[in-house]
Amino acid sequence: MSRDSKIPAVLFATTLAMGLVVVGAWLIGPVDSPQLDQSGSTSWAIPHSSYPTMEEGGTGLERNGSVFWLGCAFGLLQLVFYTSCLLLGMQKRSGSGPTARPLLLGGLAWIVVWTGLFWSYYTYLMEAGGPLVLGLPASTAWMLYGAWPYPVLFALYFVYIFPDWFLREKDLRRFQQLLLERETEPTETQE
Repeated sequence: MSRDSKIPAVLFATTLAMGLVVVGAWLIGPVDSPQLDQSGSTSWAIPHSSYPTMEEGGTGLERNGSVFWLGCAFGLLQLVFYTSCLLLGMQKRSGSGPTARPLLLGGLAWIVVWTGLFWSYYTYLMEAGGPLVLGLPASTAWMLYGAWPYPVLFALYFVYIFPDWFLREKDLRRFQQLLLERETEPTETQE
């Protein structure tokens, strides 16, 4: 199987897997609330210890623990999907070429950052706190300093490689030639 035929297969497989994760989360459903609120319906809200007029929701692990790792899996599948989409339009050169390799390594690094973000958030929920990284909780730092810049880096890389790997000069000339031919062809209304 060539690289060109593997990418659509990966896109299809990740789309199916994302659908299965969503169905799995739907089937598992949310964890039932442990208490009734004033109106008699169940609620996660508990009175705040310092401000009695305010309520707080408890830990996220209690509410979302049953689907926490499904959320991580869904995010990982999305990253594989996005990276595959970026590779989809590339012109095939000798082997995977110097351009596909940085995209694949960038996608792999993005997956590592995403996994680190989820793991640090999980430990934050388990320990009710945790270390600060540059003044932020570790999971927030992973998000701001790790996960957030990746789309920008991919966009800048695409701006750099686009003329050579996606729309080469000869392809652009051929496209413009086809447009001119289309404009000069008589249409049915002109006949």
